[in-house]
Amino acid sequence: MSSPQDTHDHHASVIREAITQPSQYGLRQRIGAVLGPICLIATLLLPAPAGLSVAGWHTAGVAVLMAIFWISEAVPIPVTALLPLVLFPALHLADIKVAAAPYANPLIFLFFGASSSPSLCRRRTSTGASRSTLSP
Repeated sequence: MSSPQDTHDHHASVIREAITQPSQYGLRQRIGAVLGPICLIATLLLPAPAGLSVAGWHTAGVAVLMAIFWISEAVPIPVTALLPLVLFPALHLADIKVAAAPYANPLIFLFFGASSSPSLCRRRTSTGASRSTLSP
């Protein structure tokens, strides 16, 4: 019989391992990898509910797939975010220009720049780059 301290240490090591090695597939990722495509296929095979167009029904299927992938992290989050670029043209929901238009929104570039600037600055300073190169 294990002591409560041993159980606590085991749980702590499992959590530590999950944080340090998030790329390992667990039950949550496996369920998401199976459930997401099943939901999309169901919306492609089943008729649209009353009051919803076929395109809307298929778009809902893509949204459910993305939600399941996002929650379960079955695929990396950036891959999940780019699924509409592939699936909308493939399912004839939109052409590539229409599917890609939201990704070109100036706010997206603002958030991308704001989130990547600190890491770029850290990378430059950690490689020995002069701080003067970081000044405007």
